[in-house]
Amino acid sequence: MNENFELNSYDNDYKDLLDGMKAYLKALEKLSNENPEKAREVAKKALIRTGVLDENGEEKEKIVTESHLVLRRK
Repeated sequence: MNENFELNSYDNDYKDLLDGMKAYLKALEKLSNENPEKAREVAKKALIRTGVLDENGEEKEKIVTESHLVLRRK
């Protein structure tokens, strides 16, 4: 993270979230090397589930989300 920013009081929650995301990406990268088609399918389902892609797997025109992550300059 950029040293000019700090996380708000949810630091531990976001650290756990980021650690989980890193583990997911590492596993997905491994799967991609072993079975690229399966990795693509898993990634696409995750993007649909999280609202990045629509239910048909197409890019959304707008992605709107609510976040409790607040970055502020030190």
